[in-house]
Amino acid sequence: MPSKDTATYWKDRVAPRQIHGKTSPTLYARMSHDGRQSIVNLNTANKTTAANTAAAMWSKLKAEGWESIKPTKSTGDTITISEYLRQVEASHVIKRKTFDTYSRRLYTLAGEINGIASARAYDKQAFEERRDKIGKLRCSTLNAENVRKWRRKRLAGLSSDEEVRKATNTLNSILSDARSLFGKKVLPELDVVFDVVPLSGFVINNSKSKPFEHDVDYQTLVAAAKGTLNDEQLAVFLLAAGCGLRRSEIDRLRGEDIDLKAGTVRVTNTADGSVKRDSSIRTVHFSTDGIIADALKDRELNFYVVCPSARFSRGAQADQYRCDVAMLPLVDWLRKQGIRETKPIHYLRKAFGDMVARKHGIAVAANTLGNSIQVCYATYSDHTNTQAIL
Repeated sequence: MPSKDTATYWKDRVAPRQIHGKTSPTLYARMSHDGRQSIVNLNTANKTTAANTAAAMWSKLKAEGWESIKPTKSTGDTITISEYLRQVEASHVIKRKTFDTYSRRLYTLAGEINGIASARAYDKQAFEERRDKIGKLRCSTLNAENVRKWRRKRLAGLSSDEEVRKATNTLNSILSDARSLFGKKVLPELDVVFDVVPLSGFVINNSKSKPFEHDVDYQTLVAAAKGTLNDEQLAVFLLAAGCGLRRSEIDRLRGEDIDLKAGTVRVTNTADGSVKRDSSIRTVHFSTDGIIADALKDRELNFYVVCPSARFSRGAQADQYRCDVAMLPLVDWLRKQGIRETKPIHYLRKAFGDMVARKHGIAVAANTLGNSIQVCYATYSDHTNTQAIL
């Protein structure tokens, strides 16, 4: 058997890695030494070069230890956006769907800052065409001065307070998502060091939530849904409008999380995904003799509550859901009922939250929705905090 010091040994042992379902552009080798095992990036797609590199690295590892083959960290002055994102993706620090969203935001922000693409109106085809060009930009272009110029330009010419509020919230969302890729949990896991961390040195203004207002009468909408929607669409509707579940929570809700006798829905982490935040783990109650109980008791509560035969498409983009076959027609129906909000199913959750806040108070609404008290106070009415004096 050839020695590990030779390229012959490594020739058939170098291979690309599967990272989040995608094949890596470079080859890797698995090395063990001194009770430790690691997968080493050989930084080439050529097998002959990779085998030679692996043999040289093994010799150095055996003679000088692990620190001798530790990769030299890239610097913020040289690393490009695409190179940086490849490292973040390979680190697995950020969940796949979240990474997809954050990286798309980073690409569109960097493109607009550098005059290549627009984040103002996201266009998937245009974005894909410009992705490679944007990816070659250096991370150092994402500095505080350029961000401030970009922000001022986006807010220039807006006349009303409402336009400024909406635009500010949009900018805050873009900046917050993109900046998360350079966060304290991410950077220590990467082979890159920055003198000045990209997207730092400026303050993200507080978002201004608009108090919720019903577009249509809640009870009228529920009655219309019961008489019009098919079983799958009605189940989605009721879990959002009657239990306040998020779209993603409905998508992966399991039959074992429904208790018809107790009238409860359990929202928790599953093998299909995690809840949005720790406070999102909760138990929501519904009436055991109401419309939700009637709809659920007539269904076979299989592994999945809604669209039981549908399965998740692994590696799907962040905006794709298992139950789109029921959700997309429901979205169209809700718009026809007069709901103007961008995300009509999320409107149902907010309408439910408003009803709970009005009847039981903000604290109960926050617990039921899995939201913070601050978010609920900014969004919903609370009449329980007022008391008659005379």
